[in-house]
This record gives sequence, C-alpha cells and structure tokens, in this order.
Amino acid sequence: MPDIRPSIKNLLPWLVELRRTLHQCPEIMYQETETSAIARRVLEESGLTVTGGFGGTGLAAIWDSGRPGPTIAFRADMDGLNITEPEGCPFGSRNPGLMHACGHDFNLALVLGLARLVSVGGLASLNGRVMFICQPAEEHGAGAAAMLRDGLFEKTARPDLIFAGHAEPLRPPGRMIINPGPIMAGVLDIHLTITGRGGHAGTPDSALNPLPAMARLITAISAYKPPAGALITLTMASCGERTNVIAPEGSVSGTLRYYSPESCQTIQDYVERRCQEVAEDSRTRVKWKWVDGYPPTINSPDAAAVAREVADSLLGPGCAGPEAPSYGGEDFSFFLEKVPGVFMFFGTGGAPGGNHPLHSPNFSINEEALPIGLEYWARLAEKLLRA
Repeated sequence: MPDIRPSIKNLLPWLVELRRTLHQCPEIMYQETETSAIARRVLEESGLTVTGGFGGTGLAAIWDSGRPGPTIAFRADMDGLNITEPEGCPFGSRNPGLMHACGHDFNLALVLGLARLVSVGGLASLNGRVMFICQPAEEHGAGAAAMLRDGLFEKTARPDLIFAGHAEPLRPPGRMIINPGPIMAGVLDIHLTITGRGGHAGTPDSALNPLPAMARLITAISAYKPPAGALITLTMASCGERTNVIAPEGSVSGTLRYYSPESCQTIQDYVERRCQEVAEDSRTRVKWKWVDGYPPTINSPDAAAVAREVADSLLGPGCAGPEAPSYGGEDFSFFLEKVPGVFMFFGTGGAPGGNHPLHSPNFSINEEALPIGLEYWARLAEKLLRA
C-alpha cells in the first residue's frame, strides 16, 4: 500500500468541510434525506455504485479490487437528535431544534473519507472488497435492524468482517477504546401497571389505593443488587392528578441493561416475582411488559485483537486499551449478530469550548481527530486486505 499520508493531507480540507456540512443538517431517525443525499453524492463521486432503500434512507456501496479476498465493511450512522444547538458555532445546525449532539457527522465523515481515499488510489494495492454502509436511525430507531430486514446483505454483499467507529468526546485524539467482547449493553425496557380501585381521598377505606403497592415495587427493584454486568434503573412513575382523588391506576417504568442473556433473565425473574408478591399482598393487579431495545454489542475477540494491533502500530502501544463496557445501547449490535466485527471509539476531546459528553447541547468535535480516524480506517483495511 502506498504512503497514504500525503493523500490524507490533501483530503483534509475537504474532509473538514464535509463534516461541517453534515453538522449543519442534522435530521432525526428515518428522516435523513439531505444527509443521505450528501453521502450518495460523495460515494458516487468516488466512483462507486450506490444501492439505496435500506431502512428508508440507508445506503451501501462497494469498492472491488478485482482480486480475490474478503469483504470488509465500514458502517456509519447518519441521524441527529432533538436537541437545540446553542448559538455561536459558525457551522451550527440549520434545522431548528435538531443537532448532531452524538457525533454522527464525525462518524459518517470518516467512512465517506475512506471512500474518497479509494477514488484517489489510496487502496489500489489491496485485495478483496471494501463495503461502505450509511445507516439511518441509530438513536432509538434500530436502523441497523431495518437495513437488514430490507435485505442489505442479500442485495449487496455479506461482509466477512464489519467495523464501526464512534466519537468519544472525553478522550483526546489519538486515544481509542477497543474491547474484546462486550463494549455496549443490551437494552430492555420495563413497564409496570398497578391497578387498584379509585375513590375519594376522604374515604380511603372504600378505595384500593395503588400508590402503596407502587412504592413497594419501586423500593424493592431499586434496592436490588443485580448480577455483575447488568443493572436495572427505574426512571418514570405516575399516579393520579388531584390531591383529593385516589387514582385507580399507576405506572412505573425503567430500563434493564445487560451484557449477557443470563444476567438479563436473572433480573427479569426477580422483577416478575416481586410483582406477583406485591399484587398478592396488596390485592392490586400488577401487570408487567418488557419491551426489547437493542441487543448487547459484543465484539469479536479475534477481530478486536487485529483492530488493536493496528491502533498500537499507528498511535502507540496502549492507545486503545480495553475499558469497562458502557451501559449505553448501540444498534450496531444487530450487525454483529450476523457478522463478526468490532465497534470502537475514537477520541475527539479537546474541542473549542471544552469537553462535553455525548447528547449534551454543548457537545463538539476536535477536528484534529478527523485525519487520525481516516488513517486508522485505511490502515485497518490495509491490514485485512493486504495484497
């Protein structure tokens, strides 16, 4: 593979402008029409044939060396968030109430930058194929699952390995997080409905107040010590609208996060037992409903070892050491259920205005991370597809 740093240096002004352009047009899940159009244009200008219609706005394109070898996929998410960006950024959001507060503009710019690097010959000496996936609706929309349902791998190609990178604003450029095994949690929401009998607050004996049962459930679940690698957090409760009325029904909701199906099942069993016990003791009726979110994001240990080897070579030993997995959710997990691969984080901290976490209205990207991330993707492709 030729020295790609001169090519990256030449591409850098374009890459920075691309990321800023994407930052200006955040769109919520399944409505990423302008973002998708930008991605399509870049891919086509890079000489690639684009296939669309996956999950609505999702796209895929493949660079083929013409020589035998594996297919390696790189995925980026495209959607923004319902967050208002503060004034002051010269390339701030043009869409009121919407913002790229999770760095998907950065993630997408890197994958499109890799496609542009292909068009200037940066990957000319490789075997096999490189697949570029631009995915909608990562934020609560399970866009990865939607793309798979629409036949992404059947209508394009099934990759041998798949990779995704994400901005990490609390680490500096040149630092990465690459875990073997779990890196993000599975998500399962819980909704409890507690039904009693309504009445007047002045005659409580003629009613069956659901609030005491709710309080017992909230206390029991909140005090529970879950197995390692899992947690359950209650976040919502509602009962009644007036002080002189005993409501007939109340509700409690929360989220279960886990890295293994066994720990998830253990917590579910505990919650359901407590619900049955409280219902029997209080004479209320307690119903529960589990709502699937995203599966846990489990990296392939072998692929993670290769990814860390590339990071150590490029950025120095220990730059991508494994860290405790996050309890956040990530729908790249749906891809990893089909194909082995790695989800990783790129350090993007040190932006003007300081380091702010993902989903903060003050979140920003240190653009020094762009050439690092692009070179990393290229070096990883070189490692896996070297002629």
